[in-house]
Amino acid sequence: ARRLGMAGVELRSDVFETLSDKELARATRGSRYIASLRHNDPRWLEQSGRASIWDIDVEFIDDFLNLSPTKLPETILISSHPETVHNDAFDKLDEAARRCAEHLGIPDEKIALKYAPLVSSWDELEGFLNLADRFRKSPRQETLLPRGSGLAWMRPILAHRNRTNYLPIGLRSRNPDHPSAMDFQDFLPHLAGSYPRNFDALIGDPVSASQGDIWHRRAALSEIIINDKIDVPRTSYLKIPVSRGQLDQALTILNRLPIRGISITSPLKREAIEIHRVENPKHLHAVNTLRRIDADDSRWQATDTDEAGMDASLEYFKSQSIGPGRAVVFGRGGASFAVLRALKARGWTIVAHLSGRNGWQREHLDISDIDLIINASGTRGEPNSNTPPCRAWLDLHYNHVSEPPTDVIHLQGDLFFDAQARAQRFFWSRTSNSEYPQ
Repeated sequence: ARRLGMAGVELRSDVFETLSDKELARATRGSRYIASLRHNDPRWLEQSGRASIWDIDVEFIDDFLNLSPTKLPETILISSHPETVHNDAFDKLDEAARRCAEHLGIPDEKIALKYAPLVSSWDELEGFLNLADRFRKSPRQETLLPRGSGLAWMRPILAHRNRTNYLPIGLRSRNPDHPSAMDFQDFLPHLAGSYPRNFDALIGDPVSASQGDIWHRRAALSEIIINDKIDVPRTSYLKIPVSRGQLDQALTILNRLPIRGISITSPLKREAIEIHRVENPKHLHAVNTLRRIDADDSRWQATDTDEAGMDASLEYFKSQSIGPGRAVVFGRGGASFAVLRALKARGWTIVAHLSGRNGWQREHLDISDIDLIINASGTRGEPNSNTPPCRAWLDLHYNHVSEPPTDVIHLQGDLFFDAQARAQRFFWSRTSNSEYPQ
């Protein structure tokens, strides 16, 4: 918490029944800490010693006001953690804060608000953002932390405005399989540097296993030194789960957030071109990249940077005296359209375009004089079963890379995805430099 400049560590009354001096020393290791009341016995707070913040669930505000404490921390945080988003959440918290200030005789600036609802749908997320606008118009400091599966990506966006970015501890007893903070691994990369002015995002389902953030962080690091001057990267990269059929609503909501560009993965590459707010000037059959046209514009422009990745791969094979020649493409997913375009543009002959779902068949062994096989399929099955002889093999994966046939030049997806990420960042950089919604 100290190294990352966080507000401290959180000690909860439903985890620590008592707070002895020894427990406090062991739990906080000298860091600032927050004492969070999560039951109806506020006397627990009186054991919290030098806590810099008391976090009181609004459901127990009456119990707290009956305590009449003689010593107060620097800040009192009135919080709410409902199981759904409620339209009256701000009013409820603001009223509790007003009562608290009057009862304790302390100024308003010593009381902050925290709203941490469970958000279970895009509709609820939209409602949460509407409430966030109300919280931000209040003179009180606020902390906004939507909870829920797949919502860790919201934490970095809210981080610089939140009053209490703290590190939860004591989770081992509640979740033995994952004792660290719930989404700290997602939160950590965005705390390890200066706060970005805006974000880029990967969307799709699933996104947790994607390594797109690795390629983009690597590309961002290479962009730091420009003209022999150190330049702090303007953007950071998020991974946002979006399922089939949710894209239109997701884009509406993401348009309200400081997101500059979007990388699209399965299963949305073809769905994206059907969305009315997506402009597809090249009339592509599938797209993998969107950029915000303007900060005040709800439209997104689409392109497909997989073609740049394929160009880089073909350039490598050319350096190995392979191609242009005869190629077989295995897999008919969204990436295959860009693969085919790049092959045709460089003078390759496409002998066959096979279905990854159907797999390699016995008759494919008879295809002759193949210079290159591209595995652009998913990770199911054994893609090299019944494959014809070839001189080179390109596998468009960064994990679960199958062993290629022997005696061929083999290239896995690193070069492809690195070039693809750089092309995406160039496309995103053409977006207006206007400030994005915060």
